[in-house]
This record gives sequence, structure tokens and C-alpha cells, in this order.
Amino acid sequence: IEFWVVAKIFSYSRYFDRSDALIIFIEKHFKLEKGLISGVLLILASALVLAVLWASFKPEMVADPGLRLLRFKWGIWGVSGLLLGTQVVFTSFLLGLFYLKVKCRPLI
Repeated sequence: IEFWVVAKIFSYSRYFDRSDALIIFIEKHFKLEKGLISGVLLILASALVLAVLWASFKPEMVADPGLRLLRFKWGIWGVSGLLLGTQVVFTSFLLGLFYLKVKCRPLI
């Protein structure tokens, strides 16, 4: 999904497909700052989940299969959130680069 959104916004930033309502909505409501904030919040929430899992570990929990499975599921959510948050941050920077205006100066 991310590559589709990036490709659509890149084409829009280069003056192709200017009538796409979805891309106009995304460009209007999602900016670099919102992407960075949401990505960092997702990373922090996931890091908190993983920190709680790490801090609450007791060797007795290994014997209980129900607790092992529950902790495994929360660990998957934590790691997935970290990866997704990182991806949101870097995608926000990439989409921000599409609208960066560069002035060309003469070589002389």
C-alpha cells in the first residue's frame, strides 16, 4: 500500500493525474509533520509494550503455555509497531522530498 501511495503522490507532484480525489485529499490532510508525529507515537507506544514485556518477565511464566502465547502475541504487536512506525517516518520524509522546491543557480 505504501508504494502505491508514494507512486500516486509522486505522479501528482510531477503534474500527472491532477484530478484524483484521493490524492488531493491525502495531500491536503497529511503533511510531513503529521506523518512524523504519528510515526514517532507509534514507535513510542510499541517500545512501551516491549519494555513492559521485558520488565515483567519472570522465569515462572515459561512453564505456563497461556502466558507464553499471550506474551508472544504482545511481542509481535510491539515489533510490528516499531517497524511500521519507522516506515511511516521514512515515508513521510520521502513524500516531503517530492514537494521540495530547489532553485537552480548558474554554474558560473
